[in-house]
Amino acid sequence: MNKKNFDKVIMTFTEIYEKELTLKALEIYFRAFEKIPDDKVEILIEECLKKCKYFPKPADVFECLAEYEPDDYDDDDYLRYPVSYTHLTLPTKRIV
Repeated sequence: MNKKNFDKVIMTFTEIYEKELTLKALEIYFRAFEKIPDDKVEILIEECLKKCKYFPKPADVFECLAEYEPDDYDDDDYLRYPVSYTHLTLPTKRIV
C-alpha cells in the first residue's frame, strides 16, 4: 500500500472510530500494511467498517481481508504479523 492509500485508510479509521494515534503507532501500522496491494484499499476500508466495532488492529484488518478474499490471503504472509504490540513503549504525546 502506498502512502496516499495508507493515509486514506488511517484518516477514515481515525475519523469513524474517534481515535488518535502516536507517530510510533502510525509507523507500525504503515509497516504492517505496506504489503497490502493498493487495489484492495477500498475493500479493506469497507470490510473493516462493516465488521470492526473498535479501531482495527493490524490483525483485524488482515482478518477482514482474508474473510473477503480467502484465496488471496490464506497462503501468504499477510496473517503472520504480530497480533499485539504491547511490548512497545510508545510516547505519550498524541497527534491528531
